[in-house]
Amino acid sequence: MKNYVSISILFLLLSSFFSTSLKAYNSLTVQDPRATWRYGVGTMDSVTLVVKPKGLFLEHSIYINFSAKNLNYTSKDTLEVIFNFDLPSNAIVTDSWLWLTPSQILKGKLLDLWTASTIYENIVKRRRDPSILKKLTATQYELRIFPMAGNAYRKVKITYLVPLDLNGNILSGPIATNYLTTSKIPINNINFIYLPETKYGNPILKTNTGTEITFWEKEDPEFGKFLYKPITLNDITKTPILQFTLDRSYTSYFTTFEKDNENYYQLAVQLSSLVQAAKDKKILITFDYYQSNTFSKDVILDELQSALIKNLSPTQSFNMCYVSGFDVVFNSTDWISATPENIITQINKLRNNASNVGSTLSLLAKSLQYIKSKNNDGSIYFLSAGDMYSNIDLSNSILQDLTKEGLASTTIHVTDICSLNKFCGYINNILYCNNHYLYTNISRISKGSYTKYDLQNSSLSALFTSSISKTIGNILNLDFYSTVDNGFCYNKYINKDLNQYNLSDYIVQVGKFTGSLPFRGEVSGFLDNKIFNSKFTIPIENRLPTDVTNVQIWAGNYIKELEKNISSNITVNNIINLSIEHNVLSLYTAFLCLEDTSYYCVNCKDETHINTGTEELKDSINFISFPNPFSEKIQFTLNDIKNIDPGQVSISIYDISGRKVDIISEFQLIQGSLKFSWHPNPEIQTGIYICIVKAKNSVYKKKIIKM
Repeated sequence: MKNYVSISILFLLLSSFFSTSLKAYNSLTVQDPRATWRYGVGTMDSVTLVVKPKGLFLEHSIYINFSAKNLNYTSKDTLEVIFNFDLPSNAIVTDSWLWLTPSQILKGKLLDLWTASTIYENIVKRRRDPSILKKLTATQYELRIFPMAGNAYRKVKITYLVPLDLNGNILSGPIATNYLTTSKIPINNINFIYLPETKYGNPILKTNTGTEITFWEKEDPEFGKFLYKPITLNDITKTPILQFTLDRSYTSYFTTFEKDNENYYQLAVQLSSLVQAAKDKKILITFDYYQSNTFSKDVILDELQSALIKNLSPTQSFNMCYVSGFDVVFNSTDWISATPENIITQINKLRNNASNVGSTLSLLAKSLQYIKSKNNDGSIYFLSAGDMYSNIDLSNSILQDLTKEGLASTTIHVTDICSLNKFCGYINNILYCNNHYLYTNISRISKGSYTKYDLQNSSLSALFTSSISKTIGNILNLDFYSTVDNGFCYNKYINKDLNQYNLSDYIVQVGKFTGSLPFRGEVSGFLDNKIFNSKFTIPIENRLPTDVTNVQIWAGNYIKELEKNISSNITVNNIINLSIEHNVLSLYTAFLCLEDTSYYCVNCKDETHINTGTEELKDSINFISFPNPFSEKIQFTLNDIKNIDPGQVSISIYDISGRKVDIISEFQLIQGSLKFSWHPNPEIQTGIYICIVKAKNSVYKKKIIKM
């Protein structure tokens, strides 16, 4: 590869400084590059998002039609589109397309940033057709397109990967949507298409409004089965979550892929499944609910249920304590295995029986007595909305009483969900509100933790995830080692710093290996100040299918590591070479699309052509049907079919929802023409149907009407 010795260390340091100082933002501008004072906010005429699972990552393909609507430009204006957008820091951008015509696609090529920028700027001066996609910072990107006539549009596609979060039988990942708000004319909805490349089952989309969106099942002759739904912008102005429920709970997972005699892998293993002390954790969940002080019971319990399923494993145990009527009750006399099914059952039992007014002192006392009856084997997760113990003398008296019940020998983790600060005052020059003083000292004496809901800077989901992780145990000085039989793993990258892991987290690693399966490993560290060390083997049957994307995922992580510490031109050269070799965008490369035959992509499949049943299909001028409309039988002739064997032809009939209703297997190929007929069964109802003919590498579509 070309040696970029001309890049100075000073320039790299300055670039790094300015890049890290930039804040993420989203904007869409159209302007005349020769008269930059003539500019305005651009419009997204349409947006289609196509997602595909790729092992432990989710591939996003964003299709956007840009225009300059309502800006008083005309066909005589030649404009440049400048689209700035941000993606998660762990995103890996892998592709960029530009449409030259409605049927002609230019596929981006990766070049070093300086070459790509020079080519783009020179072509803009010559008024030809390029686009350039650059990575400005770890999260910020810029796409420029030229030219666009003032009354026309330009279509693009951007593809990137983001990691999924595995928790037991739940797999989930964020859908970036910030860029959708940049359009001058607001987008009513986006077309959301899910292509099930990895068999995870049908997902749901959890939106910021609290709704769970399910999708319509469809089928397309070219793309096969898929899920579809138009999503309104109001539902996704904040990052929605795509969530899968797997067929079982996974404590480990991996994929492998071989390319050029090198083996690439994705590996995930749940920490709590490896540490015996964590496996044996027992938690009493005590629910001190006051309806007037906090969120609705259903909202709290829904979030609590999700957090428990996410953070607990079946080897761990739990029970629930709350006020029902005027009594303190427990869901069970003994511990309950923390399976997802049991968690849901016990939450529903609490939901149906818990009173709308709690009893803070009685619940704490009864909870301590319960743990004492279990030989102090267990801890308390105290979830409270209480507010009536703000007086220091009363609080100190309560602490003395609780100490007699065993407070110092039972760990209590308090999560305060009171959303109103009613009673506030200073104690020893520290401001306390409601039960803050009491709960702070309960957690101190019991060697537990205290977590408070912050209305401005928190969410119940984040609050519960954080506080339950503390309840399971604090982990320090974590070390993780992976290998294979008769070999070793190398060039390994973990999804976050080892010091940031909670016990309920999955360690996710990508890398290369030489040798033979299965994967083996060792994890060690301190759990609640006690040393642990555990060896493990991941069963081969836990391997899930993947493709060459595994290689790009490895390359993307490798490049991100290199970008963190640019110390020499050699490092920059390595980044550029890796980026170009594996088609992964970096800070020092750019995707360039040019009006050049070498950029034409005849095999690129436009996924916006998937028949969702909401658009009228265009008929081929060579595809003739008669009579149309018809009642009993219709004849078809498809002309100009050359060099086609009968084995390369398939004919299907679809209704407008995309459901296949019939297959035609009898046809004739005569002198370059395909002839066949359809005589539908009596149960086929009247309506509009689509006849799809696949002949070799071409697809022909004809709309027909049955009377």
